[in-house]
Amino acid sequence: MRNLNLLNLKRRISKTYEEKLEDLMSLCDSEIEKLMLMNLLNYLDSFRIHEGFIKNYSDVSLITEVTDPPFESSPEEFNVWKRKVENYKYKARGGQFEKTIGFKAKSQLFKFDPDSKTLPEFRIFEIYPQYDVLIGRQHYKIDIAIIMHRLSGDEVVETRRIGIECDGYEYHHTREQITNDERRKRQLKRAGWRDVLRYSGSEIFNIQDSAAFDRLFTEIIDILYL
Repeated sequence: MRNLNLLNLKRRISKTYEEKLEDLMSLCDSEIEKLMLMNLLNYLDSFRIHEGFIKNYSDVSLITEVTDPPFESSPEEFNVWKRKVENYKYKARGGQFEKTIGFKAKSQLFKFDPDSKTLPEFRIFEIYPQYDVLIGRQHYKIDIAIIMHRLSGDEVVETRRIGIECDGYEYHHTREQITNDERRKRQLKRAGWRDVLRYSGSEIFNIQDSAAFDRLFTEIIDILYL
C-alpha cells in the first residue's frame, strides 16, 4: 500500500518532472518522507493561477544545485565536498556536478491590478528534503524544510522558515529520542525557525485525497504565518 500511494502520486505529477523525481527523492531517508514530499509537489503543481487570488500557485519548478570541485580549498574542505557529492549521487556535467535538491512555487497575495501604483506582492515557497542547518558548530538535518520569501516587486521583504519532521515509530518513540527531538527543536527555533512540526507515519500514510492534504498544508502555512 505504501509503494502504491507513492506510485500514484508520481503518476499524477506533471511529466515535466519525471526524469528528476527519483533524483529528488533519493535525498529522503524514509518512505514517509518521500510520500510527504510527493504530496507537497503534487499539491502545488495541481493549483494554477485563477484570477490571481491567493491559494493558487504558479511557476512550479525543481531546484537544481550546481557545484564545482573546490580544488583551491583545504584537504579537509575538499573531502567534505567529495563525501557530499558521492553520498547524494551528484551527476557530473561538463566538469561540474549537479543535483535536484528541492522545488519551488509562487503565490500571488492579491488580485493584481495593472493600473494600480501598488507593487504586486508574491510569496515564493521553497521546499527542500533533508535540509542542513548549521547552528554554531552543530549541524541539524530537517526532514523537509519550507522556506517562504515574501516579495514586493522584485525585492524580498520577509523570509520565514518552518521544518517538517516525518516521524516513524522506530526512531522517535524512546524517551532519549523524544528528548533529542525536543532539544533540536529548541535550537532551531532559537535560530529563527518558526517551528518544527512533527507528523507521524500513520498521519502521512492516511492522507487519501487532495482535500485531506489541503487541510494539512493549510495548517502548516497558518503556523508559518503566526
